Amino acid sequence: GKVPIAKAAKIAAGEVFLPVFSGTMTTLAPFVPLAFWNSLIGHFMFFLPITLIITLLASLLVAYIINPVFAVDFMKPHIEGEHDHPKFDKATKRVTVVMLAIAVLSYLLHFTTDYKWAGLGNFVLFALGLYLLNHFVLVKIIDKFQKNGWPRFQNWYAGLLEKAVRSPWWILGGVIGLFIFSILFMMARAPKVEFFPEADPNFVYVYVTLPTGTDQEYTDRVTQKLENIVSKTVEPDRDIVSSIISNVTVSVTDPTDEDQGDYPNKGKVTVAFVEFGKRNGKDTKVIMANVREAVKGIVPGAQVTVAQEGGGPPTQKDISIEIVGDDLDSLTKTAVRLKNFLVKQNIPGIEELMPDVQNNKPQIVFDVNRERANREGITSAQITQALAVTVYGAKAADFRNTTEDNYEINVQGKEEQRNDIDAIRNLKITYRDMATGGSIRQVPISAFTDIRYKNTFSNIKHKQQRRVITLSSNVIKGFNANEVNAQILQAVSNFKTPEGMSIRQSGGQEDQVEAMTFLLSALGVSFLMILVILMMQFNSFGKTLIIISEILFSIIGVFLGVSIFGMTITIVMT
Repeated sequence: GKVPIAKAAKIAAGEVFLPVFSGTMTTLAPFVPLAFWNSLIGHFMFFLPITLIITLLASLLVAYIINPVFAVDFMKPHIEGEHDHPKFDKATKRVTVVMLAIAVLSYLLHFTTDYKWAGLGNFVLFALGLYLLNHFVLVKIIDKFQKNGWPRFQNWYAGLLEKAVRSPWWILGGVIGLFIFSILFMMARAPKVEFFPEADPNFVYVYVTLPTGTDQEYTDRVTQKLENIVSKTVEPDRDIVSSIISNVTVSVTDPTDEDQGDYPNKGKVTVAFVEFGKRNGKDTKVIMANVREAVKGIVPGAQVTVAQEGGGPPTQKDISIEIVGDDLDSLTKTAVRLKNFLVKQNIPGIEELMPDVQNNKPQIVFDVNRERANREGITSAQITQALAVTVYGAKAADFRNTTEDNYEINVQGKEEQRNDIDAIRNLKITYRDMATGGSIRQVPISAFTDIRYKNTFSNIKHKQQRRVITLSSNVIKGFNANEVNAQILQAVSNFKTPEGMSIRQSGGQEDQVEAMTFLLSALGVSFLMILVILMMQFNSFGKTLIIISEILFSIIGVFLGVSIFGMTITIVMT
């Protein structure tokens, strides 16, 4: 060519330096604020902006260094008419012979060794076919398009621009009108809004909660009954179910819940599905809906809920209503009234509202007569220790038979004694009575204690130093969580709240509002960054305003696409 390849590569890299740099920076600007998202959702999404920032910065390295080097090493000067009559020249023959040799060698190794080399041979032959197709066919087609088809398209486009320039106000007014129409059309269509996208369930969890104090064996029988019902429900789709597992007492709470304790009155049935590619097109959402319908009301007096694994960061349930106050008795009564009030509203989409506090946990209280105990020379700590050792057990010693094995020896009351309140009352405390010269005495606990039965709270939660009871529920499939929560909020506004208490929505709704607030501020920051970058490049506010308006008008396609096809807007991902 008229200009050497090396010099042409330098000139080209210099010409595109500023446009490529500013274009990359404007693309990178929206992701920079996301890297400073300081919340649970932000920590979960942190890797997305960081990955994109690193990738875009790496593209500058490719554009400024790697592409010019490749151009110098592999590009050849253009010769007019060289693609009109492609030939099987020396270069083509050399490439063909080398690739055929590699393919033949791969097949020989495949049949003479234990390694599978046929794949490499097939790939090399496929690459050779593409190379020859490009050399003899595609190059001619591309050359013809560049000389004939592309110039015709350019001429047509130039004529279209000339007509647009002659009547700019009509074009600008039409674009602005289309922009306004797209906004109004989307508002009329009212697309559904969700916080995080929900994928098909990989696991379905069936949680059962019986009244506090229920015996573990009875909970086990109820859980087995639920397991049998779930097994029959998923039987038609057994080919995509990998396992069905039941838990009682241990690991029976939501994996994303803060409370991971042991509860004898709770059980869980887990249905695990095979990986997505092996489900033969079956929808696990439908299976979960069938399971929810099958277990509804099957256990009288029990709360049964069905859920899937979380698809995003750990958050509370879709429906989460907090009752905040100071008096615990009033809080529990208000929570019960609010639950019954919302049930009467018949709001569709609510699975089952459940409070996170139960006020009917049975409790046995030993009231110590301190005066009588002191006369006997016994302290409250001794009584507590005796009861704890009998019921829960205590470490007495260690048994070691080797240098590595160590076994703890625990002392505990017999099971029939631990479950018999009369036996516990007659438990004798052995102590040394210093008033009688240090003689050993045994006195039953009933001699200086009175027993009473009462109900208490299962747990007490605080938030910002105030007591909180939360009513929570899943949203049934097919209903939008935001729409259901909006109806709940409207209903709660008509609920009479006692003085000194407040009711608010939390959980997913609280996280959603926080995310939307941050994303709007991040949008403003990124918009300002793009504005500064364009001003520095063009040194003109008018040109910058034109480009910014193009970004704004490009949203027209997003609005129309979401509205026409009824797509769901995902706050975090969209």
